[in-house]
Amino acid sequence: MTYLVIVDRFALPPGTSADTCKKGSCSIANNANGCYQPPLCSWGNFCGGSFSGIESKLDYLAGMNVDALWLTPITKNVECGYMGYWTQDLNIVSPEFGGEASLKSLSAAMKKKGISYMQDVVYNHFGAPPPTNGSFQWSSGSTVTNNWTAQADSQNHYNGDVANFKPFDDVKYYHGSPETFSTAGVPNDPKFTIASINQTANQIGWLSSLADLNQTVDYVSNQLFNWTRSLFADLGVDALRLDTCPYIELSFYERLRQEALGNQYVFGEALGNLENYSFDVDGYDIIALSTNRSGVKGYILNGMEYQQTFVGTPDRSYTSTGLGAVENYAFFFAAFNAFVSTANGTVLPNNLEMGVASEAGADSFMQPVGSLNSLRFIIEKTQKVFGTGPYGYGANSNFLENQDQPRFLFRACQALTQGWLYQDVVAAQTWACNNTLVSESPAPVLLYMNALSILIMLPGVPVLMYGGEQAIVAGDSMNGDPENSYRSTYRSPMWLTGYATSAPLYGFIARLGSLRSSVIEGMGHEEIDEMKFVELTGDIANVTDYVLAFERGQALVIISNLANRMDDPGIRTIIVLQTGYTQGQEVCDRLCYRDPSAQYSWELNAYEVSFPSSARESCDCVTVGEGGKLTVELGTEPRIYSRKPLSLSEIHESTTE
Repeated sequence: MTYLVIVDRFALPPGTSADTCKKGSCSIANNANGCYQPPLCSWGNFCGGSFSGIESKLDYLAGMNVDALWLTPITKNVECGYMGYWTQDLNIVSPEFGGEASLKSLSAAMKKKGISYMQDVVYNHFGAPPPTNGSFQWSSGSTVTNNWTAQADSQNHYNGDVANFKPFDDVKYYHGSPETFSTAGVPNDPKFTIASINQTANQIGWLSSLADLNQTVDYVSNQLFNWTRSLFADLGVDALRLDTCPYIELSFYERLRQEALGNQYVFGEALGNLENYSFDVDGYDIIALSTNRSGVKGYILNGMEYQQTFVGTPDRSYTSTGLGAVENYAFFFAAFNAFVSTANGTVLPNNLEMGVASEAGADSFMQPVGSLNSLRFIIEKTQKVFGTGPYGYGANSNFLENQDQPRFLFRACQALTQGWLYQDVVAAQTWACNNTLVSESPAPVLLYMNALSILIMLPGVPVLMYGGEQAIVAGDSMNGDPENSYRSTYRSPMWLTGYATSAPLYGFIARLGSLRSSVIEGMGHEEIDEMKFVELTGDIANVTDYVLAFERGQALVIISNLANRMDDPGIRTIIVLQTGYTQGQEVCDRLCYRDPSAQYSWELNAYEVSFPSSARESCDCVTVGEGGKLTVELGTEPRIYSRKPLSLSEIHESTTE
């Protein structure tokens, strides 16, 4: 399992008790001064998280069976660039995070713990050019309004001077300049414009006013290659995650693989869609479907064929000619669609006229909203498009949360109280987990447990966002408290919630990690991708909308979205599964987490979760019937059955030998 941390937000240096989140010019929105968009005030100050803080928590991570640690970018950034994605100097490790010596110490300590080091990198852009006149202003002098659409249409941009950037200190290293880039006809933010469906516009446009590097310039590409080699050679990096991949020509990644990556594992963020690519999968033209549903060409979030173009073709030595893998947004949005879009067992058609909201929700799917069938459908299509092998779908990075998305529990609260399919944007920004319907309900946590079970047990590289194991609840809202908005976002500091190894979800994730390790141990390139969905029937109508099962190795994984039935929290259903087990075998659940209680805490920024008793090593054993049929009485909890009666201590021994 890979664990993602925002360096600035995970852990303070040992011995430090106070953070710096409210110190600086970046914490309070001030529309009068244009402080409503990055890199301005509303995105927050550096809070004080550091490499040494992360190093002090490695035992915490190892105890959760974390295999790899993903660090957000570590270069020196412009003001307010706490996330790390707004580089100012490529060759300086961020002094805010502790500098190069501290990073090397962390890297060495990770090696001793058996935790691989995955580094997030940005090749597409630097930060917005720092201002020359002391304050950020639109260069046209136009009045700033908090309106993304007007902003995109205006083709305005921040003033600034790239001479402050190193080593790319001249406009010749960029696609145009702050004064001339708009001659390409590309508005600032591709997400809301033609740039999201036009490859040329993507590659030369300045994404949200961030200085767009021109990788076709030899000096630029060579500097990036040299820097990449130094990550592996000097800092001990084991693998890379590449940010904003669609905004660079594919040929750059082929050269990057040849010049700097070798056989290193790399996956890239490839979220977007293109007019110039075919998305015809089994006769479904995804772009045409989106056009029909929303009236415009939508932001196609499950463009799997498009994503696959970044992977490259493996040769006989198992070396990819491209990235090798991608961040699996198809899985993310399908899981979102299945678990946290509707409530009370509602399944909605996918042809609703929902406007902009649809482009981050149901309108991107070819299956009904709120149905686990849609998740199965997308997984099966991903398997077909990516295939198997070392650079097949099993190499992709699967996730439920990341640094760019609201937390799963926040989305669950929205779905259970007001629904994701909202029309009122303002209503969507309320702090839904304060609602009495869910503030004392275990339903959001149960949905999260089910989603985590398929995430971790499915083929692929599962990624956990920091704090999920502490049931962090955070979304887009300021919760009526703009001055402390840093604590309410999905990038909130971990230290607000704490690092309790006794937290029930910490133990739950650790057990899932052990079970996953026991299942895949000894598997080769092909076998590790193998899994099979299990057909099932049940005593509730349309049961496959609500229950999903698959076999992988020795394990039978059963998940559901039944917890969203707030009007029937004690629901039980009998399901009959057609498994690959042999008649007469006894199989037992190895998770055994039952009947949680949960209380939302604004002070902790999380749910306080408890179970009535410790989870047993096995429970609910059943005997396989004729033809492999397995009959199970299922509640709202996930289950993982196994015919191999390993104890958890034996599982641990097998994974540490």
